[in-house]
Amino acid sequence: MGRALVEHAELNASLMGLSAIYLLTTTATDFFERLGYEQLCRGQAPDSISKTIQFSDLCPASSHLMRKLL
Repeated sequence: MGRALVEHAELNASLMGLSAIYLLTTTATDFFERLGYEQLCRGQAPDSISKTIQFSDLCPASSHLMRKLL
């Protein structure tokens, strides 16, 4: 079920013309790596990600930043 949800989100992002998907996770790093996501240093987050409330306040600093190029 999780894989299907991620694939659906990726398809929608691609149809919207996005070139990458970013996420923060504290527990699902292995799951997303199996789906082709790579871990990044938090300092590598683009401004559009790093300026969100999720990145700066809601998700703990221990969250892993991950990205998948579409």
